[in-house]
Amino acid sequence: MPFAITLEVYEMPNKNPSGMSHSGIECLRRCPKRFWFSYRAGGNGILATRRPIYFDIGSAYHEAMEFIGRVWNEHQEDDLVQILSNGIADVVKGYTEVCGDRVDADSKDLIYTHATGLAYAHAEYFLARCQDWKFVAVEKDFETKMLDETLRGRVDAIATLEGRTWLVEHKALSHVSDNFIDVVPRDAQVLRYANALRKGGIPISGVIYTVGLKCALRLKKSESNPEFLARIAKHYKEEEATTIKHFQVLLDKSDLERCEAETAETLAEIRTRDVSNKWTQYTGGCENKYDVCEFMRVCLQQPWDGNSEVPPGFSAKHK
Repeated sequence: MPFAITLEVYEMPNKNPSGMSHSGIECLRRCPKRFWFSYRAGGNGILATRRPIYFDIGSAYHEAMEFIGRVWNEHQEDDLVQILSNGIADVVKGYTEVCGDRVDADSKDLIYTHATGLAYAHAEYFLARCQDWKFVAVEKDFETKMLDETLRGRVDAIATLEGRTWLVEHKALSHVSDNFIDVVPRDAQVLRYANALRKGGIPISGVIYTVGLKCALRLKKSESNPEFLARIAKHYKEEEATTIKHFQVLLDKSDLERCEAETAETLAEIRTRDVSNKWTQYTGGCENKYDVCEFMRVCLQQPWDGNSEVPPGFSAKHK
């Protein structure tokens, strides 16, 4: 019998809760100076006013997956096909409209084409292979205590399957390595979230990664933007069967305990640096395989002390 769960008690009281997130912890581990820019400079930190388009593609796709999860349990299969078809398009379109002037029209079209292509493929995957899934929580906030600090986060979903309760993690990736499963014990986000939910009484057994493989096509020199978008849409439709991959992994107690100990160490380091106001710059944190630090200019090229006017290209965070 599926485990009945409600996460209502974990709802955050406001949209800007205090405390520390997984992103903040990983930010400190990558580079203390980067953490200072993100969470301390100017009072509450600063953020870049523009971000790479792949972030928006991922965010729009996540909103579409949230929609799928919310309607999954409520409709019979005959109704679900039409609901998903119309709803996914509406959700992604709504996301691009909220972007406003931050994103230009061509980029909005690109976000829409990628996100709907991924979400439609995933909806077909669910309809064909995931009839036994029951979503018991979708995009729910939670919090837990550690070292007098409130750790907070948001899970993509929680589902019951095969008599177990699973943390569901949606990912939009350009490539999936052959050893993808081997990196799970080092996925700090999943381990922290599972720990927090277990402490809240939810018996998370493992994680199901639902991976959408993003189309890697590039704009040709002689190609118009509408032609490029049509080619991307065609790719997702033709490659639908291989676009979505699910990886189901049981979590190991020792990995959870290790992650909890490392999290406590990082929180203690943040507390120590807050007292000393020493925020070391790690040169190894300037670039990694995913991105270049967004604060490189104001950290190394045109250093900002955090007290004067916020540099161009950034805005101040507010509580």
